[in-house]
Amino acid sequence: MSLFLVTIEVQSQIGIGTTLPNPNSILDLTTTNRGFLLPRIALTNTTSPAPLTAFVAGMTLYNTALTGDVSPGIYFSNCTSWISIEEASKKTWYSETTNAGAASNMQDIYHLGNVGIGTTSPDCELDVTGTGAIKVPVGTTAQQPSVAVAGMIRFNTTSNKFEAYNGTSWVNLN
Repeated sequence: MSLFLVTIEVQSQIGIGTTLPNPNSILDLTTTNRGFLLPRIALTNTTSPAPLTAFVAGMTLYNTALTGDVSPGIYFSNCTSWISIEEASKKTWYSETTNAGAASNMQDIYHLGNVGIGTTSPDCELDVTGTGAIKVPVGTTAQQPSVAVAGMIRFNTTSNKFEAYNGTSWVNLN
């Protein structure tokens, strides 16, 4: 009597609500009238995996607790901590020299995206909305920046006129 053992590896997808799951997915949930409910877990803080035994990169859950530095909401693990989806979605200011999150508004900083002052939905790189005024740099002709780039604007108190740097020289705007 002969006994043959054969191992066959099968790759497949699981479909819930569909008989044709997407071939690029491992799990395809398809519905037009229901939601996906994440596991609901009470975290203790972002630096502890508890009540899980370890951080697992990509682990996603809905935190139900309001304690330590966590509040109810969706969190994911980056392998060393829990990160709130709400916090992760906020665009931060970055240090121009280190490319890390800025620690102070006195650093040379930049922002990914548009910046709004007086608006929560800026339409361009800098959108200042309101009925007040914008204060531009003010100084004499002798105080013009020695290192200027095209597009700079200032008010010249020597000529009492707005001026702009056109790439080669300062020119009056009015």
